[in-house]
Amino acid sequence: MCSPISTLASMVLKQWQAGSKVEGEEALLHYSCRFLLQRAEQAFVEIFDNLPNRALGKTLNAVVMPTGRRWNKPHDDLARDIAKRISTHSALRSKLLENTWDADDGEQRNPLARYNALLVDYDRAEAIYRTLNKAYAKGELPQTALHPEARVEAGLEKGLISEEDAAFMRTFEAEVLEMLTVDDFAYDAFAKNKSTLIDHNGKATASPKQEEANIK
Repeated sequence: MCSPISTLASMVLKQWQAGSKVEGEEALLHYSCRFLLQRAEQAFVEIFDNLPNRALGKTLNAVVMPTGRRWNKPHDDLARDIAKRISTHSALRSKLLENTWDADDGEQRNPLARYNALLVDYDRAEAIYRTLNKAYAKGELPQTALHPEARVEAGLEKGLISEEDAAFMRTFEAEVLEMLTVDDFAYDAFAKNKSTLIDHNGKATASPKQEEANIK
């Protein structure tokens, strides 16, 4: 178990030493090394604890880790920093996406390219969201403006945002909605023999005997 972990750790260090570094990559390095070292240490502990000879296990534990365990899992602050960078338009995200198909050639829509485009515009959209949400919380916008689209129109009417910002948000929200919308298919769309299917959500059909009883 420890050999693959050490191999991964050496790969992380090699990539850091030989590759071109970008902002935020150091946090990823520390997270990866701490994660792998903690896993390696945990692997040793589990091996020693499960040896048939308990005395041998304690002896090996003292030899390998004379001062006890040293490595904890990566701190949550480190994980949050990395998560923020890879989920926003950042140099770290761009580097991690190198050599991936992230272009939209027009013939086939590329979800990754569309999502990246949304991230580029997210900072501007977030500032407008913040303005509209604060106004809504203060009661400056109608309480019926529950959705972003409605708040954009209400904010424009109140003069909180410009027509240019409103047009930008309409386009941005439409793209977000299209990204989030999942494909919808009829329940029997992929059935080879549709005559054998039963639509449990459909209207129940009475049998001939039931219909005759109802008539009587």
